[in-house]
Amino acid sequence: MEGSTIRDIENFMNALREVMAQATATAESSRAEPGMPRVISDLQTLADYMDFSSQIRNHIYLQIPVSIDDHILNSSLYIKKDKKSANKNKKGYGSALIALDTMCLGHFETYVIKEGNDIRCQFKLESKEIENLVRENIHKLEAQLGEYKYVLEAFSFIPGGKSFTLLDTMEDSGAPITSETIFDAKA
Repeated sequence: MEGSTIRDIENFMNALREVMAQATATAESSRAEPGMPRVISDLQTLADYMDFSSQIRNHIYLQIPVSIDDHILNSSLYIKKDKKSANKNKKGYGSALIALDTMCLGHFETYVIKEGNDIRCQFKLESKEIENLVRENIHKLEAQLGEYKYVLEAFSFIPGGKSFTLLDTMEDSGAPITSETIFDAKA
């Protein structure tokens, strides 16, 4: 779609959504036919990817393969473009969401907010056991950040068991770490 404007792309995506809705309705009406449940599932997956693409356009998104102990892991980095902070000329402010699919820890997300030398993190983990492991080792993160003159000001956890929606963490609130959820890392 070289030379297309954003409006052209939005119009194309809307037209594609309409075709997908019609295809899904047709598939739903024929659900009993062999193979139709798979077609319906594939259409839903495609719709989810389209929604994700629409949401991600306001962010920088990178998929990065990471090699740990001879295993290639999937990782994603989402850097939030914060127009509010850019307008205020907040120097040294940034936020990012890091998502890793690990062998031992499962799916592991960390939303990081940096203001000057202060770092706040929000972790979204698969289980309470993994949360306890992170809590027991948070001092290592503090020490590593300290070597680079950063301070882990606060950290919090999103309860395990919630489904992972990568951009929801970034979109729900510009700064998801609130006074109710802050844990003093030194306590």
